[in-house]
Amino acid sequence: MYEYMADAGLFTDCISGKKVPVAMEADNATLERAYLGAREQPGDAVLVTVQGRLEQRPPMEGERTREYLIVERFEQVWP
Repeated sequence: MYEYMADAGLFTDCISGKKVPVAMEADNATLERAYLGAREQPGDAVLVTVQGRLEQRPPMEGERTREYLIVERFEQVWP
């Protein structure tokens, strides 16, 4: 599941329930556009299919690294 609010994307893995922020690079812009066209209300979670990887990155604030999803390829948004 993917949700986007306040200029930040959040991905939730359907199997594990793990939540990770989405890095603003690679195919992220395509994912954001598809999400904005598919959601009903701002902040709604939408089922998406992507190919990507998890990477440790420095956070926007603080010093400790955090795991981010790098969307290498957006595939589909589901109704």
